[in-house]
Amino acid sequence: MRAFQPPVLAACIVLAALLGACGGGGDGHSVSNASASNVRLTQSTTITFNGAGLDEGVEVQVSGPCSNLQRMGGATPTTLQYSCRVEGVGRITASAVSADGTRVYGRLAFDVPEPRVLLALTDGTWSGTLTLDLDARSAPQAVTQFLEYVNGGFYRDTIIHRARPGVGILGGGYVVATDGALANKVPTRPALPAEPSNLPRLRGAIGMVRPAGTGSANAIFFIGAADNAVFDVDAPDEVTVFGRLEGGLDVLDKVAAAEVRPDLATGLAEVPVPTVTISAALQSR
Repeated sequence: MRAFQPPVLAACIVLAALLGACGGGGDGHSVSNASASNVRLTQSTTITFNGAGLDEGVEVQVSGPCSNLQRMGGATPTTLQYSCRVEGVGRITASAVSADGTRVYGRLAFDVPEPRVLLALTDGTWSGTLTLDLDARSAPQAVTQFLEYVNGGFYRDTIIHRARPGVGILGGGYVVATDGALANKVPTRPALPAEPSNLPRLRGAIGMVRPAGTGSANAIFFIGAADNAVFDVDAPDEVTVFGRLEGGLDVLDKVAAAEVRPDLATGLAEVPVPTVTISAALQSR
């Protein structure tokens, strides 16, 4: 199984700039190049313009899925930086313009990719990584919720609390308490209403689970170990599929086939033995 390597994957990703309409406007302001870093859904991206005369009389305007645009401190005549929160996938365009908006000194266009998440699992005797590609266009609310939990550290040290071969695994809702007993982990974000995604529940599909009778999902997720298309007909509202397993099918199969036990205190019926823990969760893209 592949080892989990967060130091490499956690590094800031700098995208190549597609720079157009560059140059000066005859007023002492000019742009020579531009770049965007950390272009990831739900995270803050930094937009940088380099040139001359950028410390005064020049600002940045953004179009596309990026909110809360703010000028960053430390501007110099040669460097101008802004940040904004990435709210969706697709094209973002940033323009360096005159303060009155009448002149464009430089323009940067870059694409926000569909997100990828790595989950590192271990039972103390082995470890493996699940690579999850998420579909923000099909299930934007579920993807955002999952990423917020990943980036906020919520899933770290939670367990896979249900496993069934030929069906799948459930995780993200329970931890091992200090006394060794299993305990529910209280969600820190509001519950999500039903969100149809039209993504099929095939082998490797990941979805947000809505417990029976609640009508809403929060932190618990399901990963299918087999094609579960029958659920699309019999239980279409129980799981919102929002992505798929891109790597680590062997890890999924190992966990799904683990020996299980009931836990009387929580009412859980199929807890893997030994306990399988999410030791790390990382948004790598």
